Amino acid sequence: MAVGMVLGLAACHRHNAATAVPWHIELTTTPAAPTVPGTTVFKVLVTDSAGQQVAGAKVTVDLIMVTMDMGPNQIVLQPQPGGVYTGSASFTMAGPWNCKVTVSAGGHTQAQTFPFTVS
Repeated sequence: MAVGMVLGLAACHRHNAATAVPWHIELTTTPAAPTVPGTTVFKVLVTDSAGQQVAGAKVTVDLIMVTMDMGPNQIVLQPQPGGVYTGSASFTMAGPWNCKVTVSAGGHTQAQTFPFTVS
């Protein structure tokens, strides 16, 4: 399945994170390389250890600049059909960032961090 096709987005960048039970978290961004100024669309697919999509989770994205404290910058993603969660935000400065995805459902919480370079 082409992730970009699901949202009808042309340019995507996929980050995979194999994680321990209970979930696998896959992050896709559009554009592939976020820029300042500009809006980045975040798409998270959450699947369980059997590969089944996880619906009904709370999914947030925290944007954390690596080189300086930029203050809180959290996005609450909105659920879409099939275990997909989407939202958008703007990076406030070029440089190295971490995108921390947190998934909570069924009494479990799991976080995964994905590095980005914003230009």
